[in-house]
Amino acid sequence: MCEVFLKEEESYRAVADRLVQIVHCYGFDGWLINIENPLGETAVKNTPLFLRYLTDQMHERVPGSMVLWYDSVLENGQLKWQNELNPSNRFWSLLSDFLYVHRPSSPLPFVSSFCQGAGTSLYWRGQREVDRSWFNLDAQELQPLYYKETLEGEGWLRTQGCPEDAWSGGSSLLVEGVLPSMLSKVCARVFVSLIYKPSPGVTVSLELKTADATLCTLRGVQDIP
Repeated sequence: MCEVFLKEEESYRAVADRLVQIVHCYGFDGWLINIENPLGETAVKNTPLFLRYLTDQMHERVPGSMVLWYDSVLENGQLKWQNELNPSNRFWSLLSDFLYVHRPSSPLPFVSSFCQGAGTSLYWRGQREVDRSWFNLDAQELQPLYYKETLEGEGWLRTQGCPEDAWSGGSSLLVEGVLPSMLSKVCARVFVSLIYKPSPGVTVSLELKTADATLCTLRGVQDIP
């Protein structure tokens, strides 16, 4: 199939246009392009052109969208995983101005709605879509560290799954506690550690971004004098 749609400009543009239409219609974030088979000379030559066209059209039609390329195919079309950036796959890094490339030096997003694969209701984008109990482990997303910590001044802090409100799925992450006024700030440990094995000359860093969501609220906050 890859050889067919990557054989010429007209065919790969037609496929890219359909992919953009699907994203625009159903409202998801983008595409992960993962080709798990060898490519012929013409196909591998047209692959970066296809990716650039797809990414340009995605950004034009769906602002904020993303295209990810998993570089399992080498510059010569051979299917061979490298697990590092080297002369065999450095060709794909030239696309980094146009799209994210799956390689050790690329920033990749980490997203979790903390859905546990079950719930008393089913939510989508913060709105309750189905008002009944459900169970589907395929919908479970990466889970954080759930714990309870005792603070000075009879305070406490804990994290747990919350089935009463969610962004997507059946639950969200609830951070709650009793915070003494003597503490100006507290730190909730959502994930314990980051384990990585970098290639020579590659620096790994962890970046965390949060955003306020007016859809998720918690009442009954207590303050200790």
